Amino acid sequence: MKAMLKKLILSFIKRRLNTTMITRLWSILILILGTLVVVSEPASAVSDTGVESYFSSIERMTRNSPLEHAGSHGTIGIGLGAGAGVYNLEGDDEVLRAHWRSQGVDVSDNQVDGGRIYIPRFYFHKGLPWSLDVGVSYGVHGPTGATLAGGYTQWTAFEAFALPAVAIRGGFGRLMGLRTTDASMITGELLASYGFLRIFTVYGGLGTARSQIKTRSGQEYGTSLSLTGSPDNSISRVNVVPTETIGLQVQLVPPFAGATLETQKTGDGPRSVLGKLSIGM
Repeated sequence: MKAMLKKLILSFIKRRLNTTMITRLWSILILILGTLVVVSEPASAVSDTGVESYFSSIERMTRNSPLEHAGSHGTIGIGLGAGAGVYNLEGDDEVLRAHWRSQGVDVSDNQVDGGRIYIPRFYFHKGLPWSLDVGVSYGVHGPTGATLAGGYTQWTAFEAFALPAVAIRGGFGRLMGLRTTDASMITGELLASYGFLRIFTVYGGLGTARSQIKTRSGQEYGTSLSLTGSPDNSISRVNVVPTETIGLQVQLVPPFAGATLETQKTGDGPRSVLGKLSIGM
């Protein structure tokens, strides 16, 4: 009788602790998502459509995505990946070339002529207790010198056999290395994924991204973006945009090697396509 009573008490305490922890995590994540909207500033007025198109392209490249589904990797989960992103650029090709020249890039080598840019990326993720996952990514675009760094934290709120998994993910991305442009982005996203036939997992997500971009004229490099409105002839823009994500993950050698293909939309711009080959669990 005493053993049964002790078991019931311990079970009750465990359930209360789990409920309290989940409630706190939900509160923190909701606070993060709400902060993205509340602290946002109005987007700077940009009269030059070429500059606006350039900002939109930088915004899409800065967005960080781990190319992972909503399921948790567990405490023993760890993995590495390598892939690339294909980003469609907006605006007139001549205007875009002028912007890239401001970065000191040879137009013949900047991979902009086809209206898109290709950036290789490398990924690392690690599973933690309480259905948490964390990870980082890093990418370099050789012709322009652009360096992309990012990280994410994901909490899987629900996961069960033969049922969709649901997760909340927060991320951060930073673009560095360009002579006249710096950018950063914070993202929050609600994800769902479903596995079938043992090797396929489809996933999708909706969220919000807050970007901050600053670009200067580039006159010291022999070109000008014709920016006006500030003492240093630069424009800073803080912007909040909706995000969409759709992806497919395939286990090539379950559960140790896989491939992921993802398409994402950031704001009103064209979709980007990313792919990754990964090893680990």
